[in-house]
Amino acid sequence: MPRTLFNALALRHPEIMIRISRLIAQRASDALNNVPNPKAVGVTPDSAINNSNLRTIGIVPVSSSVAIVDFADRLRAALIGIGSTCMLLNQSTVMNQLGKHAFTKIGKLKLDNWLNEQEEMSQIVLFLADGGLTSPWTQTCIRQADCILLVGHGDEDPAVGDYERRLISMKTTARKELVLLHANRHCAPGSTAAWLKSRVWVHAHHHVQMPLKGPSMLRETARKKTIMNIKDHLERFYTSMRHTNVQKSSAFNGNRSDFSRLARRLTGRTVGLVLGGGGARGIAHIGVIKALEEAGIPIDIVGGTSMGAFIGGLYARESDNVAIFGRAKMFAGRMAAKWRMVADFTYPVTSWTTGHAFNRGIWKCFSDTQIEDFWLSYYCNTTNITFSRMEMHQAGYAWRYIRASMSLSGFLPPLCDNGHMLVDGGYMDNLPVEFMKSLGANTIFAVDVGSDDDTTLHTYGDSLSGWLVLLNRWNPFSNVYRNIPNLADLQSRLAYVSSVNQLEAAKATPGMFYLKPPVQEFGTLEFGRFLEICDVGYEYGKAMLKTWKKEGKLGHLLSENESTKSRRSKRIRRNSL
Repeated sequence: MPRTLFNALALRHPEIMIRISRLIAQRASDALNNVPNPKAVGVTPDSAINNSNLRTIGIVPVSSSVAIVDFADRLRAALIGIGSTCMLLNQSTVMNQLGKHAFTKIGKLKLDNWLNEQEEMSQIVLFLADGGLTSPWTQTCIRQADCILLVGHGDEDPAVGDYERRLISMKTTARKELVLLHANRHCAPGSTAAWLKSRVWVHAHHHVQMPLKGPSMLRETARKKTIMNIKDHLERFYTSMRHTNVQKSSAFNGNRSDFSRLARRLTGRTVGLVLGGGGARGIAHIGVIKALEEAGIPIDIVGGTSMGAFIGGLYARESDNVAIFGRAKMFAGRMAAKWRMVADFTYPVTSWTTGHAFNRGIWKCFSDTQIEDFWLSYYCNTTNITFSRMEMHQAGYAWRYIRASMSLSGFLPPLCDNGHMLVDGGYMDNLPVEFMKSLGANTIFAVDVGSDDDTTLHTYGDSLSGWLVLLNRWNPFSNVYRNIPNLADLQSRLAYVSSVNQLEAAKATPGMFYLKPPVQEFGTLEFGRFLEICDVGYEYGKAMLKTWKKEGKLGHLLSENESTKSRRSKRIRRNSL
């Protein structure tokens, strides 16, 4: 709205200012209530709590070589697929409607009125900046957008482009998100950090698979050094072939496609998965994820604690349950090997083990991959015993923070991160649903594998001999000391007791589906029963999803063409009057 027109309306109708002041105050209050813990180290400004108010999306390329037309068409189809009415506007569309004088000073008012009409007719309006760097249409796209998608090729040079410089110079207050396109469903370790390092103003980033047109060796950026880099090109070719074969065995279409995930993000319909800690019982997460995939339920954001952080990290890395099964089984086999634990014993000053064997098992699963490189958005929590606070991690080397989130006190030494000592996140919150909600997740599946409250009374006296407990357990004719918890069970119960208040609050979170697989009979360190625990989680998850489907609670996730007329009346544009 032009400033002159707004001032005239304010003078004639002073009540407009009161209404606007109330809107601003309400939004400020909502923002304060949904801000994550400011002391949480590693948290990025990835709060999408207001995405349900987005009406205009600007699509801006990093460079002119990005196929933003193809990207915009796919995104529009995905938005329509999830039930949103969407309109795609580019320079030619506007000029066909308003004529060649649409971007002159005389036609500016007419253009603004016409754009406002398009926003009223559709829930989402996509502004495609295809008119060139200095064109008035590109400036209009940036100025009109509530959210700007900056699209680039994730496998190419991450240098800041001319379009971004123009975007920064305009000082827009719109939300800015980086979309990295990949020819294959794979992200090279460390490549995402290079993109984000020079773009601190980006609120979030997304990895999207989209076939790139033309062979990379024939592009302008690669012609000069084609012969010198032929080895790298061959390696990329074989890597792409390997990932292509993996993709053929998995369905990433429909509501599980990357464009559908991005569409849900932009419309405030993100689906989150939160996995709790519980030692070997956390293997049940694999079965629950398998049941979710078979039911056709998409997952957009993954969060976890302790063993849930490990399983969730594996899934967020490749978003495929088949791929994580082998790595998780390999890790469980290493944990079940008694000789590895015995070889890692040390004098128990800080812990019973050095942590080297455990670190090696985690590193074999994640290598040098960083959290930013995960295909799905991911976070895990830890307990900072240096400053007595919980920390959320969304960036950095994955194996380190996942290991820190699994650091059960007494068995593993705390992980040192810039001098801070980090231990198991379950001591503060064993099911971090609140942080998932702050990231904009509308629907949350939370899987709790914590131990149940054991109210068994014990009367072993004021002292206890471990040798006596061991002898009685080996004696089949004695029931004395049979229910005495071991060290692992005690640590697990401590983690559950300290986070019981957060768990009760998580259960009352709107839009949350709570799952608690019946795995309490399994011990915290019984990794040798991998297949058995996994099957229990799968059968339980399948039964719960079937029940919820019959009750009609999953209709908004399973149907791609659900009408959203009821939500349309509640949607308001965030950056306009």
